[in-house]
Amino acid sequence: MYCSRLEKRINRRKFLLNLCLNFLSPTNFFVLKLSENWDKLVVKQQKSLLKKHMIKNNFFEK
Repeated sequence: MYCSRLEKRINRRKFLLNLCLNFLSPTNFFVLKLSENWDKLVVKQQKSLLKKHMIKNNFFEK
């Protein structure tokens, strides 16, 4: 299955978080929510960077 670098990074982070959550059960819901929001933020940043790059290199019609 093909995964982008970003997806791999997110999956690795989730895996590491799950490892941590096994030890920190009381805070796991909070940490999980935090990680989901972080992933959304990272994806949003990546998209905006891509858009800037495309605009800079005239990929879009003016």
